[in-house]
Amino acid sequence: MSGRVDAASLTFIMPAHGDIVPAEMAEDSSKRTHAAACLTMERPDTLARTASLVGTVLLIWLVTAFPLHGQPRPLLPIDDAQAESTLLPAGIILAKPEIFAGYVYLRPEPDGTQVLQFHGDFSLHVGARELKSQEAVVWMQRCQWEGQSFYHYEVFLSRHAQVRDSADTITSGPTLFVTFNASKPVEIYNDVHTTESPEDTKLFQDASRIRRAMRTSEGAVTQPAEMEVISAPTPQQAAALKPRPTVYFDGDNLEVDQRAGIVTVIGNVYVSQGLVDSKEVMELQTDAAVLFLARPPSGQPSDTAAPGLQPVPAGRSGRTPEQLSASLGFGEGIGAQVSGVYLQGNVILSRGDRRIRATELYYDFEHDRALILDAVMWTTIPDRDIPLYVRARQVRQLSTTDFVAKNAIITTSEFHTPHLHLGAGEVKLTDAAFRDQSGQIAGIQAGKFQMRDATLNLEGIPIAYWPYVAGDFRRSETSIHNVRTAYSDDFGATFESKWYLFNLLGIEKPDGVDGILRLDYYSKRGPGVGIDLDYELENAYGLIRSYYIYDRGNDNLGPFRDGTVEDPNRDRALIRHRQILPDGWELTLEASHISDRNFLEEYFRPEFEEGKEQETLLYLKKQQNNWAFTALAQWRILDFLTQTEHLPDLGFHWVGQPLANIINYYNESHVGFVRYRGDEGRLFEYNREFDNTESTRLTFRGETRNEVDMPIKLTSINLNIVPFATARAGYWDGSPRSGSVDRLFGMAGVRAGTQFWKLFENAVSELFDINGVRHVIRPEVTAWGSASNRDSYDLTPFDHGIEDVDDFYGTSIALRQRWQTKRGGPRTPGGEGEWRKVDWIVLDIELNLFGNSPLYELPIGRYYAVRPENSVARNHVRTDFLYRISDTTTILSDSNFDLTDGDLDLFNLSYAVERSPRFSYFVGYRRIHDTDSDLIGAGANYGISTKYRVAVRTYYDIQRNRTDMFDISLIRKWPRWYSALTFQLDRLEDSFGVGLSVWPEGAPQMALGSRRYTSLSESTGIKPED
Repeated sequence: MSGRVDAASLTFIMPAHGDIVPAEMAEDSSKRTHAAACLTMERPDTLARTASLVGTVLLIWLVTAFPLHGQPRPLLPIDDAQAESTLLPAGIILAKPEIFAGYVYLRPEPDGTQVLQFHGDFSLHVGARELKSQEAVVWMQRCQWEGQSFYHYEVFLSRHAQVRDSADTITSGPTLFVTFNASKPVEIYNDVHTTESPEDTKLFQDASRIRRAMRTSEGAVTQPAEMEVISAPTPQQAAALKPRPTVYFDGDNLEVDQRAGIVTVIGNVYVSQGLVDSKEVMELQTDAAVLFLARPPSGQPSDTAAPGLQPVPAGRSGRTPEQLSASLGFGEGIGAQVSGVYLQGNVILSRGDRRIRATELYYDFEHDRALILDAVMWTTIPDRDIPLYVRARQVRQLSTTDFVAKNAIITTSEFHTPHLHLGAGEVKLTDAAFRDQSGQIAGIQAGKFQMRDATLNLEGIPIAYWPYVAGDFRRSETSIHNVRTAYSDDFGATFESKWYLFNLLGIEKPDGVDGILRLDYYSKRGPGVGIDLDYELENAYGLIRSYYIYDRGNDNLGPFRDGTVEDPNRDRALIRHRQILPDGWELTLEASHISDRNFLEEYFRPEFEEGKEQETLLYLKKQQNNWAFTALAQWRILDFLTQTEHLPDLGFHWVGQPLANIINYYNESHVGFVRYRGDEGRLFEYNREFDNTESTRLTFRGETRNEVDMPIKLTSINLNIVPFATARAGYWDGSPRSGSVDRLFGMAGVRAGTQFWKLFENAVSELFDINGVRHVIRPEVTAWGSASNRDSYDLTPFDHGIEDVDDFYGTSIALRQRWQTKRGGPRTPGGEGEWRKVDWIVLDIELNLFGNSPLYELPIGRYYAVRPENSVARNHVRTDFLYRISDTTTILSDSNFDLTDGDLDLFNLSYAVERSPRFSYFVGYRRIHDTDSDLIGAGANYGISTKYRVAVRTYYDIQRNRTDMFDISLIRKWPRWYSALTFQLDRLEDSFGVGLSVWPEGAPQMALGSRRYTSLSESTGIKPED
């Protein structure tokens, strides 16, 4: 998820217009001013999102297994030729600043200055100017100058820093320091935030040093200064001056050759770097090792890149450090430094709880490079508590951020030859994570990877291959999103796959854009290909869907349906885009193409049944406070759909506008041109007695709905009464029966409701799992009457809720009840248990009565409280019931009884029991009178043993005395992975199918095949999607 923080609403206010400084020249920069009298600002809220899995852990291993003391530092280059380019004249910028970034640390300073530390594609926009970098630290102060409030920024840009001014002049450098001022508060858009202090991070300390130097060089405050850019020393220059942590060593037998500059250690070899008692110390153990010394020239300081070399302080061999020093000939003071170490034998490298085994390893301490042969890396996947093993013939650390592994195998199995694994001839990893002083990841894991000759292997046999894969660890560790294999009567042998598009193409994924490539094959139908794109940009979001199949078969959509495919070239294309415009405007664009009537139903059934209608339109909206203006232009492109064209339709909406603090006013008005275009195969509109499938001519329409209500609260008797009145007026210059028509509609009524409750503290039962009961009763009554000069069937049904309104009257009486209790238990000393309130029993009953009902109406009655004139006017009783017998057993029911014809139109009853970890089941009954349908549904999940689980689902049609659907799936647990074999019978579509699914332990989202039953690897609980 992404977030937007409006500083104005949180008094999190930030300034704009001042100085930019590439960090190189910051320490001796001259004359910079910033205002005093700074005021306190509050911290903004942002939203959160998640990171990735296997690739992330692989990066953690290759990066954190070694000390990263050579991390690039954002210290300023001193000799940047572009350092002092002035971008703006002195003053205060009037434009509103905006900040976009991936992650942010928030911390206020005691003087009220707000400190924000950003990571991941930072950009700051203020007018036509743009500041960009990978990381940034921003200090913000609210200030005043000669009675005028403004906001002062100090911005430290690190890694690929760049400033672009309004004339497209660019100032760039490894790091930049910028100051500026603005008159308006800032808006911040980011993904993840934390309130942890960034004070201990290297980025913050470097930025603070530059900021202090800048302030020391400032003169007296004169006026708000112009924007300025200054550069700073390169990270490589700064890294070269930093002393490395000392390397410690020990072993049974130690020999030193001072002329050759080597130390040979044999037996129980121990080498470490960093603080010995620290969790982040790097430790090496092996049978034999050679340390290569690098003594500094006589008289020179020892602050070179090579770390110092000392015996371990504790003396693992029992000797004191002084004894070890004397035996090596270093003498008192030990002036030696180590450049590298070579280890051979049973090599073990550990860092915290992460471990690597190898036969040979060389580590270059001066350049932070390493070579590991026959490496086996082991760690635990975060948040899943399952192991991850990475085996590689060769692993090279090329720098502190770049790694290459040869002939790599990635698996969750501890076996040398795993049943299921990912393989690659070569893996390249780049670490882009933010790190603290010790080189440890201090924020969100981030990085990029490239894989060549990538394979998915089952029992050592490659079942999927791709020559080149690249991607971002924050998104995915492989190119495979999902693979499904199955067999069915309709499609034959089925292979459906989804791939991360940008990983597959080997290009960097654009920020905010996700792409999926569909590659499918059906033996009875043909090959299919499609691309799905989802994007969320700074001021826009949307999606693109496309698919094409050369279809050699026919559709099977059940009895009485013609499934003949006339043209084998079948496809769809869909675009939905929303653009956020200034001043509260929004523009929505939709365009849809489908080759034929049945395509979506056959190949994208969930979207067909539950998705938004396929439309082509332009929709403009301006919303402010409680009113909105809309403009809709819509065209019917798909001639097999019934749709209304709006060419255009202008709308105005006003919601809950107080009038004299007594009355609330609501308005919805439309004016424009509309045209009704019916499906060429449609015979009758559901509530019309005549054929209206012919397209109408372009019709002018003007219609307004106005409502007032007057809430009255009688506190003494706890009663709420709301009288309301509605008036509608409309004009159409064409109608189905005659020429132009008008309609006047009026409605008046009253709503009333109250609530009361009683507590039964002594109602305690272990059998029923109740600990006190509170009974809440909420009666509600609505009554209204209406009149109109026109019946709805005199009008073409352009839009629901406008033309299909009739002058019936009605009364709705509802009794809503809750029986609430406490479950759980008191909190124990160990922190377990806690009372929680639950709705034990819920029972809602509605009696809805109507008069003067329309002749043609939907078969199941329905009452809509917000707009009673839109109700389906059939007399009926509606009930909703819930009974939570326990935390694992629930009964649900709802019904609709038609009083007009005495039929039970709708009835559902279900009973669900979850007896984890071995057994869960449900039984349900559904009746729909209109379709003459009586179904019994049942399902169960059962753990046969630790290795096998079985899932069964079935639906039985009582009226037709047949099983409409039956599924049975057998789930098998293997070492660190699962498989499921599923048999499916669907009598409604007269089809039979067999499916096979495979997925690694702890990662059901990576399943190859259907993911319907993958949750059974973790629990036998019945899921809603089951």
